[in-house]
Parts: sequence; C-alpha cells; structure tokens
Amino acid sequence: MITRGKACCKYEPRGEHGLEGFNLGKEYEFQHVEEAEDSSFTKGFFRVFHDNKSTYYESTGYNNFHLHFKILNWHKGDLDRVVESITNELKACVRLNFLQDKTNSAATNKHIREEIKKYKDRYNCCPIPSIILLKEIKKYLKTLKF
Repeated sequence: MITRGKACCKYEPRGEHGLEGFNLGKEYEFQHVEEAEDSSFTKGFFRVFHDNKSTYYESTGYNNFHLHFKILNWHKGDLDRVVESITNELKACVRLNFLQDKTNSAATNKHIREEIKKYKDRYNCCPIPSIILLKEIKKYLKTLKF
C-alpha cells in the first residue's frame, strides 16, 4: 500500500540516512510505502520528492524520515483507504474476540483499545484518531447477531 502526503523538513539532512538537498522549513511531497512482512523495513519506507513536479526522490526508513520531517497532512483519498484498511483488520480481530467473550463487554472494550493501539503503532505515521476507530468498531459490534 502506498500513501501520499506533504511534510515539512524539521532537521536538515546533509547526506545523513541517504537524504540530502532538503531545506529546513520547506515542504515536500512524500510517499509511504508499506513493505511486505519479509522486508527489512518493518514499518515501510518513505520516498521524499525534491519538488512537486519531480519524479526524483530519495528513500529512507521510517525512523529516519520522522527524524528529518514532520508530516503536515495526508492526501484525503489515501487517508480514507488507510482508515478503511485498519478498520477492516480490527473488525476481523474484534469479531473473533467478541464471539469468544460476548458476555464481558469490559474485556471486549479493552481488547478493542489494545487492537487500536497495536495498529496505530504499526501505522504510527498516520494521524488517525483512536476515537474514530473506536466508534467504527462499536458500530460494527452492534450489528452482530447471536
């Protein structure tokens, strides 16, 4: 999955971590590329474009990207797709847990929060409020019939 957005350079790299030519305070387009599980980049990697019209970019890992850039926003369609993807994965996990322990709503709520944290950690770079995910999951749980 590839998501796009805009970031501001907060720490000017001078060849560090494979990045150079980015200026402090300037905005740049980026892509976050989620890698396969067998990749060395467990949280994916980022492509940072030197200007909006360029196809030239430099790649860096997740931590190094966040060291040098602050995410300003995500493209709306990409953000919606990421939210949908995470919500669908959460729904599958929560449904299984809810079926196993449908009488204990406190345990179910705790499990939902744990799953949201797990996926927010995985997609840490995506500013999806936990409350939105929690509401989506609760709506789903209300639709389950036993």
